[in-house]
Amino acid sequence: MYTYFILLIIIAVIIYANIKLYGFNLLSPSFLYSCSMLISVLCSMIGLLSWNNVTKLSFNTCLIILLSVITFNVGEFFAQKFFGYDKKNKKVIDNTKNISIYKIIIQLLFVVFCFVLVFLEVRRISYAAGYYGSNLFKMIKTYRSTSILFSTKYIESGIHINIIVAQLQKVAEVICYVNIYFLVKSIYGKKLFIEKKKNILYISIIIICILMSLLIGSRLQSFVYILFSIIVYIFFLNKKLSYKTIIFRYWKYLLVGVITVSGLFYVILPLTGRKTNAGIVEYTSFYFGAPIPSLNRYISSPIEKPKIFGEETFRGIQNVAYKLNISDYIQPITTKWEVFYTKDNVKLSSNIYTSGKRYYHDFGYLGLIVLQFINGFMFSILYISMNKKQMTVLTIFFAMYLYMAIDQIRDEYLFSSFVHINTVFKFAILYCLLYFLEHSNEEIKDLFTKIKNKLRGLKNEIKNR
Repeated sequence: MYTYFILLIIIAVIIYANIKLYGFNLLSPSFLYSCSMLISVLCSMIGLLSWNNVTKLSFNTCLIILLSVITFNVGEFFAQKFFGYDKKNKKVIDNTKNISIYKIIIQLLFVVFCFVLVFLEVRRISYAAGYYGSNLFKMIKTYRSTSILFSTKYIESGIHINIIVAQLQKVAEVICYVNIYFLVKSIYGKKLFIEKKKNILYISIIIICILMSLLIGSRLQSFVYILFSIIVYIFFLNKKLSYKTIIFRYWKYLLVGVITVSGLFYVILPLTGRKTNAGIVEYTSFYFGAPIPSLNRYISSPIEKPKIFGEETFRGIQNVAYKLNISDYIQPITTKWEVFYTKDNVKLSSNIYTSGKRYYHDFGYLGLIVLQFINGFMFSILYISMNKKQMTVLTIFFAMYLYMAIDQIRDEYLFSSFVHINTVFKFAILYCLLYFLEHSNEEIKDLFTKIKNKLRGLKNEIKNR
């Protein structure tokens, strides 16, 4: 157990050094990632009283975790050094205008339409996978079993969600983020009951989008929506208060928020086709603490050599290549499950090993250092850009993807999910949606007229050549 204490103390020292360097920079990617790793270590220590039978961590496990945290912090240090860092934290300017109710209604109708399409797809795929019953939870569980998370056989046989529906679902996700932003803005401005109609519509859109994510068995997306709302609220608070003041004044609310979210993760298990007989404390400590003992087991067993370059690190690129028939290689996200048992003999299974596991598996310690440095550098560049530009579109975009830095305690996201065509697609949708919401019909018409004239001029120029 002493290895956990050593790990805990070293990570705490790293967090202290981070605060000394940047102050209480509450939304700094390196600060949040370091804190999330500290929480993961604490949860794995709590697990020693129940499900965690890994009482001693190996030297390699500790080294992978510490290198991951240190190099991520170093990546942010260089980003701040070369691209500028304002210790005063420039206040985020909200440049959104008053939104017409009919535009919110259009969004609501769109997400309802998407929800119906996703439901029909989930039902179709669960039928194809062999479930013909009417129990919604079992249908979701069957659909989830066809995911690439577990196996590739269904994808290889052509059983997967329709590509058009999948893209419409991504548009609905962006709509949800934007409406959360405006709802939080209304709450911050104390207009929750003044702008009742708008806020009811915002809440309706958000609820439907959360139900849509649960329909496909995804708790993570629901968690990201909640995290996004907290981040945006902190942005608004930072207009008047420093991050340090926010921490000391609102720490009780943050603590209640963490406990509430953890409880929700446990409560909604049946809604996502999952179930467990473990208690809420056992399950919560397992959810956040399992990556560390799982990593230790992985390190302690024989490690297979990667079949292709970046087998686990670049799986997002591999999946796109497979769908475009560029490559015939595809693998499930989960390559191995680690099984733990509570004192009451309740089985708990983990398929997460921290992001460091994937880098170490593919490229060893050198790759781990380089790739984690890139992680810290890239997320910090995004954070710096958001602070400097002070644009709503960048604020929302940063808040949308900050979870990828925080959740590195569980898995890798930068190279598998962020560096992806979907990110470009979502940014384009976000930009267009905000333009639609923030500008009048006349301004939108003028824009289309300008685009039309430019295209016509380009066509004439090509003809003259």
